[in-house]
Formats: sequence, structure tokens, C-alpha cells
Amino acid sequence: MLIARAPVRISFAGGGTDVPAYYQQYGGMVINTTIDKYFYVIVNQVGRGATQIISADYKTLFSVTHPNFRGRRRSDRLTQNFAQFDPDIKLDLSGDLVLPQAILEYFGLAHGQSIFLASEIPPGTGLGSSSAAAVCLIKAFSTYRGREMNKRENAELACHIEIEKLKMPIGKQDQYASAFGGVNQFEFAPDGTVTVNHLQMARNIADGLEDWLMLFYTGVSRHSTSILEKQKASMESEDKKVLDNLHYMKELALSMKHCMENGDLPTFGAILDEGWQRKKQLVSSISNDSINDLYQAAKEAGAIGGKITGAGGGGFLLLCCPPEKKLSVVAAMSQRNLKEMYFKLETRGAHVVLDNLS
Repeated sequence: MLIARAPVRISFAGGGTDVPAYYQQYGGMVINTTIDKYFYVIVNQVGRGATQIISADYKTLFSVTHPNFRGRRRSDRLTQNFAQFDPDIKLDLSGDLVLPQAILEYFGLAHGQSIFLASEIPPGTGLGSSSAAAVCLIKAFSTYRGREMNKRENAELACHIEIEKLKMPIGKQDQYASAFGGVNQFEFAPDGTVTVNHLQMARNIADGLEDWLMLFYTGVSRHSTSILEKQKASMESEDKKVLDNLHYMKELALSMKHCMENGDLPTFGAILDEGWQRKKQLVSSISNDSINDLYQAAKEAGAIGGKITGAGGGGFLLLCCPPEKKLSVVAAMSQRNLKEMYFKLETRGAHVVLDNLS
């Protein structure tokens, strides 16, 4: 059995400037952190040339036995002599399993694996779980094939498969966050180069950041594709209002970096609030009356700032709140049937938990 896991992330500032339609012209910058909620991939070997994929999140099972399988020794795991198989046989996956199919094909794995996929976070909730899945699948399959990749290689391959191969209208921050782990500033150059700057926060500041942050699940999961496609179209058509907001959000990311390193958490919360007000102006469906009411209630209870995670429209409500106000915020959210999800900051990034197949 081989078990790998990759963390999801919270984006603090600069989201949207990591999309190619923006950074290829202006360069982008994002501040985010990974948290201790993970996507898991479990790989086992099976006989009879079978392939089986089970997704707990999507309640999906794919299973097939390849007809021209002639058997192989268990010790062939790393060499994978595919001359034993019909080269024309390919996995025929679609829908929710199109991502694992693309990564299996990249590593030449179409026979002899049982794969179980599961996340601690519901899909479509704005914490980058789709890209965490891509990073985790790459970590698992590269290890399984004996082709260990470093963090940058993992992130770049995940970006390539999601953005270029599968044509997802997303940016690069999620893949890099999940692969590297920790609190980071990512800079996206017009040529596609990504600079990773790990924020140098003293231990007491990092602990304080944990104490000031809260996450509440709105109960609404959504496909972010329509929001992101509208945002991308606005960038490509050079919509001045959208571009001006993105330019300003990028400046906020730099300001946020400085206040985080100095432990100025009230200013951090104020920047979160300002970034959220700007983000809502990118696409009308990013927020709605229900989300606006929740956010206003949280602020009236003591939160300084916050945002809806990810592309918007639902998912998790992130709040920055002084510790002495947290009980009031919890009470206000409970009245609206929202429960807090506890978490800690994570620093390791994607990694293998167990590998006894070697």
C-alpha cells in the first residue's frame, strides 16, 4: 500500500492575478497558506490486469479488467513492462475522474492498480481541493513509478495537466501552495516563471495568525468554472474595471506580506476586508445577498475582515477576528446555521505517508 496526501489552501490576497490571462501581461502575486486538511490517494497493486478507481467525494467507482493481460511479477512495480499489454488499451474515464485519468496516462499507468481517492474537504468549496488532488495524484504515482519529483516539478506538472491539458480556467497558486506547503508569497512572471517566497514569520506571529483566523462552511458547494470563465473573459477583453481591481488586489498582497511578517494582525484583517470588497466587483456571482448578510453579521459580532474562499459563490467564509471576539462571532454564525471548522496552518506540503510497496 502507498498513501500520499496533499494539503488544501487558504488564499489571503492577490487571487485572480495568478491566472495566465492576467500574469502573462502584468505579472501576478498571491499570498496564501496551506492548512491541515488534506486530499488523500491510496494505491494498491491488483492482479488480472485490473484497474479500479474509487472516489469517496464523488461516490464514483470505475473498474475494468484488461483482456490481453498476461501477468507480471510483483517485483516489476518500478519497471512496469507494458509490452505485456495491448498498447491500444486506454482508460476510458470521464466526468469527475478525468483528472486521475490524465495523470495515470502521463505516468503510463493503465493496468494493475486499485486507487482510492478521498478529501477531508467537500469539493467545490474554495480551498483548492481540485489542485490538491492533482498534486497528490502526482506525488503518489511518481513515487509508485520510482520517479520522485521535487516540489517545483510536482507543481508545474499539476499546472500543465489542469490548465493546458484539461483546459481548466484556473490559476497556478493552488498547485504551488499544495506542493510546497506553508505560508508563501508566490510571484507569477509574464513568462510563466513562479518565484516562491516563504514568509519569514516568528513562531509567535504564526501562532497569533492561527488564533485570529476562523473558517465557517456556508453549506454551499459550487463549480467555480462559470465564475472563472467570466473573469478570464473580462481580462482578455481588457475590461478596465476588472483590471484596475486586480492591479489593486496585487498591491494589497504586497502590503499584506509586510503586515504578516511584522505581526500586525488588525491591519491583516483590514486588508482581507478591502480585498473582498474589490473581489466582489470582478464578477457579480462572486457574492450574493445571503453571503453579504453573513459577512455583515460576522463584522457586527467582532470580525475585522474576511472573504469567501476561492472563486466565490459559496464554500467557506474566512474571517479574521481578535480572539476575545471569537465567541461572539461563533454565536452569530450559529444563529445562521454555520459551524466553525477548526484548522491549523500546515508547513510540509504534499508528501508520502506510507509506502510499503517498494
